[in-house]
Amino acid sequence: MLWLFLYAHVTHRGSKLTFKGHYYLKEIYSDKSDRIVIKKSTQCGISEYLIVYTINECLDSRNVFYVLPTYDIMRRFAINRFDKSLNFSSYYRNLIRKTESISLKDIGGGNVALVGSNTPVPFTEYPADTLVVDEKDRCNLTHLEMGIERLAASAHQRQINISNPTIINYAIDKDYNDSDRKKWCIRCSSCGKFIFPDFYNHLVRQESDDVWVVIDNEWDRSPLVEIKPICHLCNKPFDRFADGIWVDEVSSHISGYHISKIFSTNVTTNYLFERFEKGLSNPTVMERFHNGDLGLAYISSGSQITLSALVGCIGDYNLPIQGLPPYKKEGLMVSGVDVGNQLHVRIDKVLDGGRTQVVYIGAVDEFEDYIRLHKLFQVDCGVVDALPEKRKSRMLCATLSNMYRCYYSEVKKDLIDPKSRTINVDRTATLDSVHSQLLTRSVVMPKNVQEFTDYTKQMFSSTRLYDEEKEKYNWVHTDPDHYFHAEAYKELAKKIALLRY
Repeated sequence: MLWLFLYAHVTHRGSKLTFKGHYYLKEIYSDKSDRIVIKKSTQCGISEYLIVYTINECLDSRNVFYVLPTYDIMRRFAINRFDKSLNFSSYYRNLIRKTESISLKDIGGGNVALVGSNTPVPFTEYPADTLVVDEKDRCNLTHLEMGIERLAASAHQRQINISNPTIINYAIDKDYNDSDRKKWCIRCSSCGKFIFPDFYNHLVRQESDDVWVVIDNEWDRSPLVEIKPICHLCNKPFDRFADGIWVDEVSSHISGYHISKIFSTNVTTNYLFERFEKGLSNPTVMERFHNGDLGLAYISSGSQITLSALVGCIGDYNLPIQGLPPYKKEGLMVSGVDVGNQLHVRIDKVLDGGRTQVVYIGAVDEFEDYIRLHKLFQVDCGVVDALPEKRKSRMLCATLSNMYRCYYSEVKKDLIDPKSRTINVDRTATLDSVHSQLLTRSVVMPKNVQEFTDYTKQMFSSTRLYDEEKEKYNWVHTDPDHYFHAEAYKELAKKIALLRY
């Protein structure tokens, strides 16, 4: 790896690599662990590392399964990065036996299959020794599980996961938390003591709830003068690009690294502070600052459903945790059903003004169990997840004449088809409406809502994130979120019921 880095590798721009100013890369290139995790900022040299790593695996006669978020991203990476590095290096050119396609290449004694995670097809065909996952947080995590299966026949399995993090304990952040959690440690050029370069310890200090100041008191906001990082031990400047060592936080068989722009790139500290300042008044910028610049998982305010939002909707009644509540039909009744290992059910009464009141929260095992609930509560309109149990959801709608099947689609407005009793909706907009209903207290919750622990946990497990590739927001979950979707389907059922009745 080190020899390839220093003597053979050429970047897609035709330049050679060097460790100068990027000393943190030396140990990463030397790491021979079977499991490697890198939680990183952008522009830190890891894309070149992955190319060198992949070619080195081929030189060891290994088959590499290289996964990127989508087919389009894979194609651009293959043409603009991977192939150019192969062509610019005379050493690499001599290794290439043949290039069967953009996505499949024979190099040395091994080969590389480049795939996008957005389709399951390539995850069923290719036997591999090494799995490389690039930008894991943007990948389809369900298909990645199939990628791990590609290693089953290999006697020496290796796996490397790399990504900008997104939310806490999700994808790469979870992988890093399960690793030895290495941190980059440098010796302060002023006091000689070892420190971990950190934006919040060495560049800014919080003086009050809304006021942050630069620690370097000699900086006068001049764009021509760069903010100096200040050692928290001796209060003197230090060289953030100095050589150092990686220090394990815990013991683990997984080798994990965290890379931040505070020590990994040539962007100025002024740039980092400006991004941070803009983020103080813009949650999206703050989210990207943490994810892309600091390489940290981050949840911005307002991007999750909170306990305070649920508690703010509490009314003056309780529901039984188990069993059924006493019930008398009054007005319209609507339900939402999400399909998983169980059917997660939400049934509400529609109040004057369009608000709803919860009358049932629970999970049942079979579709027949839901039919009994539907008839017992005399539901006027229900919406069920059309997938993945397509046949059973059809059966449910054939049995119940006021039941609709919901598809998440790329549509600009809800498309309701009374004839087929289907509804196509935008996923993000639909889940946004659930958040909005809670924030505006348009739902009345029982006083003991916190005792429905599965419900509250699932309502809190999703986070609203910006998808840069699609240029739109999306809700992603770290744990099961069936009740969150059941809540969304219930809101759609209310919309249909109010139109019909």
